[in-house]
Amino acid sequence: PGRATRRGHTEGGCRETRASVLETYFDAWFVHLADFALSLPRLPNIVGFIFFYVFAQALGLLWGFVVIILQVLTRRLVDWLVRSSTAPEDFVGVTGAVLLVCRCYVLLATLRVLVLTAGGLWTLAWEALNHFPTVRRVLERSGRRSGA
Repeated sequence: PGRATRRGHTEGGCRETRASVLETYFDAWFVHLADFALSLPRLPNIVGFIFFYVFAQALGLLWGFVVIILQVLTRRLVDWLVRSSTAPEDFVGVTGAVLLVCRCYVLLATLRVLVLTAGGLWTLAWEALNHFPTVRRVLERSGRRSGA
């Protein structure tokens, strides 16, 4: 078998013991724990609740970003309107309007991305609840086209 070490153990035996311990550990976590979890009668409901909770947290975070961006846009618009009535002539007119549009474009684009992301997350959550019916229909159509 293996080479003897100082304490009288063989090197191969030590490796086999470690492998056995790791095998037992992984077997307990990935086989027995999974079997136990699958034996729970309400597991799909519990997993669905956790899934929707995580998605609600993500949508809440996105909503927070949307509120902040809307606040900044409103502040910039009000600031531009107030300054245009009290500012010197160089701020009023086309220059001020172009400056406002340039400053707000990035915020509006970010707002659009956040809204699209929130809509995608919402759709994904409802699709997951119903076991992805849209994906199933797409796969069925592509299977019929390929002749499978």
